[in-house]
Amino acid sequence: MGEQYQIIQIDDSTWSIEDGFVRFFLLKGDEKALLIDSGVDIDGVKELASGILKEAGADGLLIELLNTHGDGDHCHGNQEFDWFYMHEADWDLYRSQFPDDIQIRPVKDGDIIDLGDRPLEIIHIPGHTYGSIAILDVNRRMLFSGDSVQNGDIFMFGNHRNLDEYPASLMKLQELDERFDAVYASHAQLKLEPDHIGECFDACESMMHGEVEPSEEERHGVIINAYDCGACTFLVGKDRIFESDEDDD
Repeated sequence: MGEQYQIIQIDDSTWSIEDGFVRFFLLKGDEKALLIDSGVDIDGVKELASGILKEAGADGLLIELLNTHGDGDHCHGNQEFDWFYMHEADWDLYRSQFPDDIQIRPVKDGDIIDLGDRPLEIIHIPGHTYGSIAILDVNRRMLFSGDSVQNGDIFMFGNHRNLDEYPASLMKLQELDERFDAVYASHAQLKLEPDHIGECFDACESMMHGEVEPSEEERHGVIINAYDCGACTFLVGKDRIFESDEDDD
């Protein structure tokens, strides 16, 4: 199975698989199950999901795969599937890391994937990547946010990021916050209150207005600026300079 992992049962039909620094999710419906992402280091994620479902009394249930975005730490197990769902804006990002011929089926904003009495609504939230999505578990009032909402490091450097679109994506999620009771993130703390979306928005605004001093760090061999804003830390390229409102006057 690869490296060590931990399975956390969230409710009777929802599980988090903790795969080192990242996590992915298994959701069970009446007709099929869905993996949200496939991790970074576990070999045999489909077998692992099948075992979880068997223990839950759903042996043999069809398992499909949906990626929140195309970063490699969310796609390691994709190779075990004949096809998977991903927003089309991240297909090039995925193929640049995994040059396979696995079929990708597009999802777009507003699409519904129904697992059988468990509709999942796709919400396009570009910023962290062009094709980042969140998934609203409509009946269970759960939001799976990928990397875009968390209390850890949010990567915003590299040519597949768009920091300028990110605040609008957070506002879009805030407008929907009466439809969910909790946010489930792919990194750092598992479960967050819906208010954390607004905290990430405020943090981003403070950074972009030049109100947060960065520290210089190295990530993946690249020297970047890390902006610790309290609610989260944004990792931004050295070429992106933020000036305060006073400097703009």
